[in-house]
Amino acid sequence: MAAAFLTVGGASIAAASTEAGSTQQTYAAAGWTPYKNYATYAACQQEGKELLNAGIVKNYDCSWDSPYWLLSVYK
Repeated sequence: MAAAFLTVGGASIAAASTEAGSTQQTYAAAGWTPYKNYATYAACQQEGKELLNAGIVKNYDCSWDSPYWLLSVYK
């Protein structure tokens, strides 16, 4: 099981659920990187759009990673 350390509001958490691990492994194989967790889908989408518009990433995706929304980015 893969564990990823993500930041939520300045606090670090470890996401190590079986579901999250398989999602992250699939994204990693395709060039995706877990970025941050967000409490709401809207906040996840907003951050993804800002990174995309700034040219920092080529694409982004928000997926449910209980109990948060996981923002994954493709650079």
